[in-house]
Amino acid sequence: MDHIPYGDALRHLHGRNTTFIAAAPVPTDSISRLVERMGWKFPFYSSLGLFDQADKSGDEVSWRPVDGAFALEVFFKDDNGTIYHTYETYNRGVEALLGTFALLDLTPLGRDDQGNQLRLHDEYS
Repeated sequence: MDHIPYGDALRHLHGRNTTFIAAAPVPTDSISRLVERMGWKFPFYSSLGLFDQADKSGDEVSWRPVDGAFALEVFFKDDNGTIYHTYETYNRGVEALLGTFALLDLTPLGRDDQGNQLRLHDEYS
C-alpha cells in the first residue's frame, strides 16, 4: 500500500468520477493502527465477514477473493445504484500498482528477487 498515491495525486481519479479505497478482511482497529503507523491517507476499510453476511442474507455473490492473496478489484456503480464487478487480478497482476518494481526493473541489479521482497517503508534499516 506504500505505492498508492494519496492527497493531491488522487485528484486525477476523483476528476474522472473514480474513487480508490483499500479493504482487508481484518478488524477495523487493526487497520486503524497500521494506517496510523504507515501514514497512509487513502480510505481503508474492513471487509471482515462481508462474504459471510452476503451468504446468510441470500444475496448472490458471483466472486470471492482468494484467501490471503493481495488483489486488485474494480467495481462500477451505475446511475440506478447497481454495482458491477468489472475487473480483478491477483498475485503478479497487481504489479501495475507497484511503481518501485517498474523503477527497479530499469536498474542493473533489477529487483534482486533472491528473497529480498519489498517491505513496508518503516521496516528498512
